[in-house]
Amino acid sequence: MTKTLLVATAVTASILGVTPPSASSAAQRPHEAGTSAAAGRIPGVHYLRPAHAPGKCVTVHGWETSTSAKIDQWTCQGQQNQRWNFLQNGFKYWIKSELSIKCLDAGDIKKGRKVIQWPCKNSLNQAWNPVYRGGNRYQIVVGGTQCLDVEGGSKSNGARLILWKCKNVPNQLFYLN
Repeated sequence: MTKTLLVATAVTASILGVTPPSASSAAQRPHEAGTSAAAGRIPGVHYLRPAHAPGKCVTVHGWETSTSAKIDQWTCQGQQNQRWNFLQNGFKYWIKSELSIKCLDAGDIKKGRKVIQWPCKNSLNQAWNPVYRGGNRYQIVVGGTQCLDVEGGSKSNGARLILWKCKNVPNQLFYLN
């Protein structure tokens, strides 16, 4: 009886052109736009490349290793001060500089706050959430409503990274690779 039911189900599905997705095809689907990053895709070392400024990378300015060092954008050179390790911390991520071993820090998580590096700790101002926005681009969100933002949409070397209300605009979108 079970075998007959399975055959009947398979024949019906074949006639209707319906086939269930395989586990492997489901795993290969891209993220749905506007969803938090899938755990398996984000952890690891990445360059953060602002979508609005081709050839630029998020950088620890001047190879600084000190606490409170400025974070800006600079021409990508593949250097250690431009590599960021995304380390999962619960449902969020620490974003740790490979150069200084310090984390991106959002201070008091207010609009306009300049992003700096700070010794990593388990606090909300270092709990970043990469949210997939399509086209291999992510918004890097902290505090639920503030996004990593290249100040003023500048495309220049030295433009500061700040927090700004999330708007899904190009200077708040980043490629991770």
